[in-house]
Amino acid sequence: MKIARFYNATRNVVLAEKVMVATNFMERLRGLIARKEPGQDQGMYIEPCSAIHTFFMSYPIDCAFLDKSGRILATRRHLAPWRLAGPVPGAKGVLEVAADKLEDTRTQIGDIITF
Repeated sequence: MKIARFYNATRNVVLAEKVMVATNFMERLRGLIARKEPGQDQGMYIEPCSAIHTFFMSYPIDCAFLDKSGRILATRRHLAPWRLAGPVPGAKGVLEVAADKLEDTRTQIGDIITF
């Protein structure tokens, strides 16, 4: 699995230095299930993806749905375990990070994310 750095170019702030990039079926299926809660510098990017769930997770996450240009189309903050988010029309992928990370970095809909 590749690791990438995700950066909010609109706000000039790093969202996470160590983001696992899940692009094949098995990586996307597993996601963050059975993994430790991501630290403030960690996360997962799932592509292609327009909807997620937090079934079998024991911690909340923040997520940002991105279009093909990296623009945030939708966010879910502090998404609790056993919840659904999406589908988000036009989303190419979703960035999952530690709960409260989007608020801490002032990340919002319309921002451009690069990696």
